[in-house]
Amino acid sequence: MVVRAALTFNYKKAQELFEEKRQGIYNNLSKYISMDSPMILKEAILMQKVLVGVDGSERSKKASKKAAELLEDAEVTLVSVIEGAVKEEHIREKVLEMLNTEAAFFREKGLDVKKEIHYGDPADVLCELAEDNDFELIVLADKGHGVKRFLLGSTTDRVVRHAKTSVLVVK
Repeated sequence: MVVRAALTFNYKKAQELFEEKRQGIYNNLSKYISMDSPMILKEAILMQKVLVGVDGSERSKKASKKAAELLEDAEVTLVSVIEGAVKEEHIREKVLEMLNTEAAFFREKGLDVKKEIHYGDPADVLCELAEDNDFELIVLADKGHGVKRFLLGSTTDRVVRHAKTSVLVVK
């Protein structure tokens, strides 16, 4: 769910609406509603479990930064998927370094971050992980490594079409 800035409500009505929402996510309304003025103060995505697909591209870094900026009190899992059966140690080390770089965006904001490396088809792996582990949101860049001829990268497009959870695509 996205909470947009500058929406005005009667404070009591806003409190009632938020208290009816999902399993106590909105317990600390003071982050979002000013007591001086009954208005929502900032934009945030209020999800508890978020899966962020990363590939080391600049667009992927931008997606991670945007997710870190928007998320509040979430359990974040960064996942990189190595295509094929190549399990060479030097590739794994580079991927782990990339995951550590992108994890820093979340740690700066005080969010817990898990890092995982998987092997296989990226779209299939991300969709399966999201479904099997009850993630509420998948965050992806619109394109990966230099894909220019499509509106969305093929992995992102497939995740958007096949995931059973919400997907945030960052441009």
